[in-house]
Amino acid sequence: MAQLTYTVTVASGNLYGGGTGNVFYLDGARNSTGPGTVSWVNGGTLRFEQSNASNDNHPLIFSTNTSTSGIISSGVTYYLDGASNQANYTNTTTFNAATTRYVEVTPSSETDFYYLCYVHGIGMGGVMDIVQNAWGALGWNQNSWGTIENDISVTAVTLAPSLGTLNAFNEKGWGRDAWGDENWGESTIDVSVTGLDLTIGFGVSFFCGFKNCSISSAVANSSPKKPNIDKPLPIDTVCCFSNSLSAFFICLDSPTLTNLSSI
Repeated sequence: MAQLTYTVTVASGNLYGGGTGNVFYLDGARNSTGPGTVSWVNGGTLRFEQSNASNDNHPLIFSTNTSTSGIISSGVTYYLDGASNQANYTNTTTFNAATTRYVEVTPSSETDFYYLCYVHGIGMGGVMDIVQNAWGALGWNQNSWGTIENDISVTAVTLAPSLGTLNAFNEKGWGRDAWGDENWGESTIDVSVTGLDLTIGFGVSFFCGFKNCSISSAVANSSPKKPNIDKPLPIDTVCCFSNSLSAFFICLDSPTLTNLSSI
């Protein structure tokens, strides 16, 4: 099945190689480049519909050179009121007698070739310029050239949080502080938080304020106004963030978090 069909007519115009005379018009136009250059792609099927009566005595063929000596048969099909062949298509008697007639070509490489009239030569035709970007050349999901179906690998879309460990010692009862751990009258609870990290592959930037906490290093990259780091933050400071992902960290009433690196 052809991906593109040109309706061919014959009328006076600029000959390939110079001068004027009868030439092939494709959908009523003849490319000034060449003149007559047609851009197409390797692996795409192109049909030249010659049913119009103006094509009588002008069977269109394809060749590796500017003459019939290089006529191409591989990848070319002919139709004269039904499936036909090169011999009947290039015979003006059988060609002229047919009502529906067309020739199709499916290039198998990116080597340029020519289209011409079997009777009158290259002047009526032009160059078949095999490119990789002809609009509409292939149907959906057909990609013989350059592999249009691209495999896309998405990486770094990861979210790997971990909470580490929390060690706390009560003042009384089983497991309390050992003798001499604290001065008389003190009630300090040692809290050690490790492994509090968030790895995000899309590079989220944000900053956090911790209630009643001292932060030794924090990332501030959003609004509202970023806090002064390395100082205790106000009680009402909240977590702020940018981009589409969020993270929240909860502090105890009176611990001190240190060495909180960029997240």
